[in-house]
Amino acid sequence: MISQKHKKTLLQQQFISETLSHSGSDIFKRNAEIANSFLNKRTGNLQSHLNKAPFSVSKVGAGAVLSLEYLKYTRFVEMKKTATGKRKRNFVALYSKVFYGYIYGWTYNELRYGLTGAVRERLTVELSKIYSNNRM
Repeated sequence: MISQKHKKTLLQQQFISETLSHSGSDIFKRNAEIANSFLNKRTGNLQSHLNKAPFSVSKVGAGAVLSLEYLKYTRFVEMKKTATGKRKRNFVALYSKVFYGYIYGWTYNELRYGLTGAVRERLTVELSKIYSNNRM
């Protein structure tokens, strides 16, 4: 039988992994929409990279880590000024606004308040069913 401590840890790991995975896919989906509608396409590398959505969620201890992979020049696309100091006409907040908006606006609050008693009970019942089916 799974102890209460291990059930809680498994539930937290599953919830955190699902939340971070959802957040990672949403970040890349939103960035792809912005890049498609506001940026001129030169080589298409940025658009194809964003459509691939290269992120990974790895379990570490009782939590998880979300790793996002961006092209190096993505940060330069959203700069307000050129290298010579002139203001750009077409400024697009592709990286920071979307990234920090999702992380602090949705992901943080979901991790902080999302794992309520109802979610815990639902996942406990599902894990118990899986465990009892595997024992037979």
